[in-house]
Amino acid sequence: MLKKTLLFVLLFSTQLVHANSENTRSGVYACKGNNKKVGDYEFTLTLKLNKLNSRDSVNVYDVTGQTENATNYFGKALANGNKMSLAFRISDYKENTFGVGMAVFKLNQEKSWTFTTQYYEPDDEDGISGTEVCVFQNPIASKKLPDESNQN
Repeated sequence: MLKKTLLFVLLFSTQLVHANSENTRSGVYACKGNNKKVGDYEFTLTLKLNKLNSRDSVNVYDVTGQTENATNYFGKALANGNKMSLAFRISDYKENTFGVGMAVFKLNQEKSWTFTTQYYEPDDEDGISGTEVCVFQNPIASKKLPDESNQN
């Protein structure tokens, strides 16, 4: 029994470490969402690892997104294990209005990362809350710095 428990813990923790690597989280995601104000909608979201501010098991991401009606989102995300919190600015608002979200990552049947986000966006009334499901589409390649030894 102890061996089975240790194997499960090892496999589960390996997936969580793998989830925080740049190559599995940085990339373009196809997302579908729903809220009471808009109904069903689709958008594209990009997560790009911010290496300078990421530490140990906590990764910081730059977030950009665009909906089908050209609403743009810009913000930051903080991921630890299979959870990610988001803060984003919405281009439709004249003020510097931010929305917030909490996402949970998991592997889908195709072994690709997906995450489900619960979010809240303030507006002129009571605000909007909703749910989004995003599926990994394309990785973002790391940019290599020029080799300084070949610069002469």
